[in-house]
Amino acid sequence: MTADFWTAIGTVALAAATFVALAYTIYTTRADRRQAAADRRDAAQRLRDEREAGERRLRAERDHAEALRRRERQADSAQALLQRVAALQPYLEVIPGTWLRRNPPLGPVVRHQHDEECRAAIDTLRHGAWAETAMLGRGDAAAEAATRYRSLVKLVEDLARRHLEGPGGDRDVRALRNYARWVRISLAALAEDGAVPPIAGGSAAVPLPGLADHMPAWLPHPLPPGWTDDPDDDLEPLTLRPGTAELETGSPPETAGT
Repeated sequence: MTADFWTAIGTVALAAATFVALAYTIYTTRADRRQAAADRRDAAQRLRDEREAGERRLRAERDHAEALRRRERQADSAQALLQRVAALQPYLEVIPGTWLRRNPPLGPVVRHQHDEECRAAIDTLRHGAWAETAMLGRGDAAAEAATRYRSLVKLVEDLARRHLEGPGGDRDVRALRNYARWVRISLAALAEDGAVPPIAGGSAAVPLPGLADHMPAWLPHPLPPGWTDDPDDDLEPLTLRPGTAELETGSPPETAGT
């Protein structure tokens, strides 16, 4: 009886231990599975995060490269326009009336020996308004630079169909020279740092031709940096002496025997 009792007790204890071991095994197995599932989820999330971060970096690199390409195109276009203005610069005094001198509406006129070069430079300037201005970009500074360039083209075309001897002829030439300088400085600033100098309400956006000669010539307000350092100040203008077809450069022409 005593032996059977202890045998029963042992059997029950063994069953209980077996049950506990089985329960522990089931619990640990489930815990391991849950941990493995959590690890898989964490790994998948890390993979998604790394993929998204890589895509963001790739997009940022592409956007940066595209911005650099746009900036390079803008600078190249601004420099090309600057060269077109520079090509016209030696002929600013020749521009007034140059179209009229090609096909005189009122009979013979005195032609300037640089009329052909001047008209070719005007054609080059006009071509820039059709080509490179469209490549300056869409920002405010680019749009303003394009507007100033196109305004210069219109001003040149207007003066090319006016007689220098008309009202305000000398003033118009001075205003054209100042506005051409303003456009050159604007394009150079755009090519350099993507900005253009501002203009305040103290001056009109574009010179108005045909005003009286005693009126002051157009100037931007405020004067932009580099205005007084412009090399155009050192150039000697090409002017036509009345009644001749000779070129005058500020000094009397040489005569025979001198």
